[in-house]
Amino acid sequence: MNVGEAIDRLNKITSNSPERLTPFKTTEELRRFFRNPRKQGPGPPAELIGPIVEAFKTAKDAGRQRIVSKLSPHAQGAFLGYAADMAVLAVRRGSRELVVSGLTALAIEGGRFDIRDSIVALAKLYHSALKLGMDAAGAFRDVAALANPGQMRIEMGRFPARPPGARDLEAFCLREVLTDDGFNYEQVIP
Repeated sequence: MNVGEAIDRLNKITSNSPERLTPFKTTEELRRFFRNPRKQGPGPPAELIGPIVEAFKTAKDAGRQRIVSKLSPHAQGAFLGYAADMAVLAVRRGSRELVVSGLTALAIEGGRFDIRDSIVALAKLYHSALKLGMDAAGAFRDVAALANPGQMRIEMGRFPARPPGARDLEAFCLREVLTDDGFNYEQVIP
């Protein structure tokens, strides 16, 4: 399957997504959401998102812009979930490349819905990169250069330079846990 076909299938699969497209307006709305999360099935298959991520990594500027422009808003949202999944799988599999794939997915997603959600995924990927002994600053900088100019490029590029208290898991109400499936990140409700 080529990248165009993967994008078309991803757009079709996500077209009826119940995914929330409006940001939370208050902290209380966010707390209610975390206390009573929406039950949802699995996201789009990684077999669709993975090839798009790989093509984006190797494309020139115009090719990357073409990829992003062909994705529907719901399909773009799928890259946010994929990035968070890659943060977990990277640690479970001991794969630095999965951290880079997660960062690349965020470059594609671009923080279009709510940059705060993307920054939480950045925190997970950063923590995973550290656990794997990566040069997190270098990886974040390299992938940020692939993102379209804008907020995501800025946030990704400067995330590793944040003060420690502003980039650790606790700052994002997260903690790492071991489940039956292995390593995972868990939301902590304040």
